Amino acid sequence: MILVWGLVPGGTLSVLRDWVPRLAERGDVSIVSLGPNRATLGVPTDTVGGRWSHPLRFPNALGYVVRMTLTAVRASRGNGRALLVPQDALATGAAAAIAGMLTGARVAVMEHGSAEAVETDRFWRERSGDRGMVAVVRHRLLRVTLRSLNRLVLRRMDVGLIAGDEAAAAYRSRGVGDDRLLRYRFGVDLDRFHPATDAERASARRRWGIDAAWRVVLSVGRLAPEKGFDDLLAALAGAPEDLEPHLVIAGGGPLRRELERAAATAGVTVTFVGRLEPDEVASVMHAADCFAYTAQRGANTPYAVLEAMAAGLPVVATAAPAVHRSMLADGRGTAVEPGDREAIRAGIVRYLRDPAGAASAGAASRRYVEANHSPAEVDRAVEALLSRFRS
Repeated sequence: MILVWGLVPGGTLSVLRDWVPRLAERGDVSIVSLGPNRATLGVPTDTVGGRWSHPLRFPNALGYVVRMTLTAVRASRGNGRALLVPQDALATGAAAAIAGMLTGARVAVMEHGSAEAVETDRFWRERSGDRGMVAVVRHRLLRVTLRSLNRLVLRRMDVGLIAGDEAAAAYRSRGVGDDRLLRYRFGVDLDRFHPATDAERASARRRWGIDAAWRVVLSVGRLAPEKGFDDLLAALAGAPEDLEPHLVIAGGGPLRRELERAAATAGVTVTFVGRLEPDEVASVMHAADCFAYTAQRGANTPYAVLEAMAAGLPVVATAAPAVHRSMLADGRGTAVEPGDREAIRAGIVRYLRDPAGAASAGAASRRYVEANHSPAEVDRAVEALLSRFRS
């Protein structure tokens, strides 16, 4: 049984699209979700809903834990099911941990950055408000609640699935031994995300209204403060005039209008294409010359970076997560410090000025993904987890 906040576009849904079919080949799989869901994965899904349920608000987080716990207990009692949490080690993880305690089910938490983020000031600043004393009190209570839930999860879970060094360090610092940690890699659809042929590139540019002569920088991600799109806009605003880079941003989120205004003020030409389905993301990557990822924090490997590498694009990415340093080493791309706008600009300019160098970096990136993030790697991770549950 898989517990998840919601089936919505993002890294969690990408993981589930890889894992659910593989798990279903080995046994019964069902999903418990708060909803609303914007995707289906071909397995029974119980959407609990609830007016007073939200994993990142107070007191709604407590209602969320209760609802998810009761639903998981009813579904798993007596059938020997294990519980997998692919989203967070906070409220969702707590629901699984409590359900596991009540039913004897084994619990695995797939870390997506919450164990690291919940201890950072940035995480809390992004969730704070200035709407009076009630908002301040609720924020403080949320902080206490989520940290307490995180401690419960890390104490009670059987297995922590981790993809990056930051997550491993966060878990170890909270008393989780290596015997309860299992490394895994995200899988990438190497057929969907592949280097574009000349014909595919021309077709993609027509599809997205991109002139054949434009130098296109692509970025994919949720339009939220932590993704650092303001840094990317500022970096491109200082690019040499002869380059005139055209930025394409794919993704939805609360900052859309703010970023549109910022782009106009900075004089950066930007096309916002909105939230895209996987096939559409692959298409827009075929239209790009360079890929930029400028997040200001992160603990797991972003799918968008892996997909860009699989598509043969040269990548400029912040070391948030730090794993980007090794992923983009040996000529595969450029890793820079979060918030370093000059370094972001320099990396992008270098690839736009040197098509041969960009092509070499893209080819090396493709080989890296083929070697480390193929479907076979996902198969190995799934089997390793199930082996833990059988022992």
